[in-house]
Formats: sequence, structure tokens, C-alpha cells
Amino acid sequence: MSYTYGTNAFTNGEYLKKTEKWKVNLYQEQELHNPIYRNAYNSRAYGFARKVVNFIARRILDKNLFPPVYERTEKRQGFLKRMEKDIQALKSDGAEYVVMCLHTGGQYNPSPLKST
Repeated sequence: MSYTYGTNAFTNGEYLKKTEKWKVNLYQEQELHNPIYRNAYNSRAYGFARKVVNFIARRILDKNLFPPVYERTEKRQGFLKRMEKDIQALKSDGAEYVVMCLHTGGQYNPSPLKST
């Protein structure tokens, strides 16, 4: 089994349609899957506000309040339940072993993330 946290759709602009979700095993929604969020995130005003707020937050809190979109940490319970169902389906089909490979972490990070 293999799962990934995202498809890098926010950089390549190629979002999976509902009928194409079978192509990739995701354990969270695609990055910026909602077109409204996507447009807001890519707007110049949001980009400027994000830079200003993060600059101040790093100085005061030593924290980035707007992490890059590929470093999301939303709840994944629904996707975890799907993984559990997939594992149970393999076992009920007679699998003796289940090998799982997860792709996690940010794409463009020079070092590991604290959350992974």
C-alpha cells in the first residue's frame, strides 16, 4: 500500500477531479483543493499580508503563523479510517503481510519538519 499527503497541485495547478481520486491514495485533501482558497492563497494581497504577519510573528513568537500550504496539519481522521478499511480489505482477501509506504514531509525543505 502507498499513500501520500498531497499531489503538489498547488505548484503544478493540476488538481484531481472527484472522478480521478482513484489515481492517488491521499491521506488528506489535496493542497488548496477549494478554488476559493486557491485564488485567495495565490493573490498578491494575501501573499503580502502573509509575509508581514510572519515577519512580526517570527520576531515576537519565534513561530511561522502561515506555514507553506504543503506543511498543513489539519485533522486526518477520515483518511485514517479509509486506510484502516483498506488494510482490513487486504487481510480479508488473504494477505499475510501488509507493507505500507507513506510519503510525508514538505517538498522543498532543507531539513526534516518537527511535525513528521
